[in-house]
Amino acid sequence: MKIRTDFITNSSSSSFVVLKDSEYYKIIKGTEDFHLKNGDDTSRCTGVYEGRDLLHFITGEWTEESFGGVHQLIAKHGLENLALVMISDEWMGGEFPYPTDYSEILFTMEYH
Repeated sequence: MKIRTDFITNSSSSSFVVLKDSEYYKIIKGTEDFHLKNGDDTSRCTGVYEGRDLLHFITGEWTEESFGGVHQLIAKHGLENLALVMISDEWMGGEFPYPTDYSEILFTMEYH
């Protein structure tokens, strides 16, 4: 298990869903390394999936068991309001700060 600034995960990459109007999302959107990932990008690099790319990513490579909670969030909040944030612990694709308000994280998953 790795502990990064109080953010705990077993994964070498942290992956979580937040609302696009959350304070955390506003912070990372203003960072130099912020970039959107294409839905067919299955790398573990830092980046963000939104909209159709988010839907393509979770339905293209992953099972309902892995990302079923994201489908529930889409039904509740709308696809246009969600973002899947991926952070590589090896700084591949850049670096985002980790969330400090964990209540903004709607769903987490192990990715790699």
